[in-house]
Amino acid sequence: MAVHAEKAPRPMGAYPHARAYGDLLFLSGMGPRGSDDSIPGGPVWNSEGKEQDYDVYQQTLATIANIKKVLEASGADFGDIIDVQCFLINMKRDFKAFNKAYREGFAGYSPTRTTVSVRQLPSPIGVELKVIARAPGSKIRPEPVVAKNAPSPVGAYPHAKRFGDLLFVSGMGPRDPATNEVPGGPIYDADRKPLEYDVYRQTKATIENVCTEHCKQHHTDTPCD
Repeated sequence: MAVHAEKAPRPMGAYPHARAYGDLLFLSGMGPRGSDDSIPGGPVWNSEGKEQDYDVYQQTLATIANIKKVLEASGADFGDIIDVQCFLINMKRDFKAFNKAYREGFAGYSPTRTTVSVRQLPSPIGVELKVIARAPGSKIRPEPVVAKNAPSPVGAYPHAKRFGDLLFVSGMGPRDPATNEVPGGPIYDADRKPLEYDVYRQTKATIENVCTEHCKQHHTDTPCD
């Protein structure tokens, strides 16, 4: 079932605001644009295509408000959200302010989260969120999972969330849960200067963190089945 939310900003392409399938509700990627196409926090480039200053904190709060509009049009609410994928155009500049707005906007709720950096988004915005939620009428309730042997999350989200037979795991990196160090070395120093690092070791450590959590939750000794 497709969902078209009258109060949300119009989609930028041939897709609905959301679609329910079985027990799940999939929201299309959402940004901070208002219904009048204005951008709270300001656009990241001007009418001539030149980059300009913007407020990702305000953009993030506006994005979360738009997600709420789509959820309400779907018959759902924040408590139904299972997983959020976050896209930032400038991780180095924006992550701290984004993380603060995310914590405030989703206060009291705990969906899993993955945050990645992208070069550019389709409109002049600095942030976009993609949400998977529990579909209205589903009898399954999402349950947060905290893993003692995994590195602590860097924001307001759990390590994983169980939804029936499905397990949604938040984005995971290579940090050592005991020491908080990065196997293979960090990619930059305290002054944000680039450093040499070993992505092979980072990848192995990341997979170990994910598979350890997977085995724990599914009670198996075979990693990543």
